[in-house]
Amino acid sequence: MGKLAKTVYGEALFELARDRDQTEELMEEIRSMEQILSENRDFCAVMAHPRISKEEKEKLLEEIFKDRASDTMTGFLKLVLEKDHFQELPDIFEQYADCYRAFHNIGAAVVTSAAALSEKQKEQILKKLQATTSYEAIQIEYRVDPALIGGVVIRIGDRVVDGSVKNRLDRLTRELSSIQI
Repeated sequence: MGKLAKTVYGEALFELARDRDQTEELMEEIRSMEQILSENRDFCAVMAHPRISKEEKEKLLEEIFKDRASDTMTGFLKLVLEKDHFQELPDIFEQYADCYRAFHNIGAAVVTSAAALSEKQKEQILKKLQATTSYEAIQIEYRVDPALIGGVVIRIGDRVVDGSVKNRLDRLTRELSSIQI
């Protein structure tokens, strides 16, 4: 089974950026592009519309991104459009970001808590993650999920540390259910 388009294109874009020594610049450009795409749903709808020709879409890309995007990015957008993968750009950009973080030894963590964390708590979590991992830097996304009741769940890579009250209660329930009287 072949690789997914997001993997193929995301990795290819990263390799191109690395060969041209543009990984940093392209990462910044991708962040801007993600914001543009999320704020302009009409543009995305036009780019996905089957009755609009690829030539018209390419012309539109050139008009919109001329002098606003690098030649590398503009060429990449045209390629993705030509190969009918434009709607997959968010996933492709995510794959690029994964490659970027791996190359620069940056960890990505998701910290979910029952309530919003204070800056001091966030700082403590960051210090703990830096002390227990080999990453040079760590990007943390904070989420709130009241269903956790209390505590935090930390996901970094394929590891999960679940210190939530909900998890403790679930574990206690399982243990009590297994006791035979």
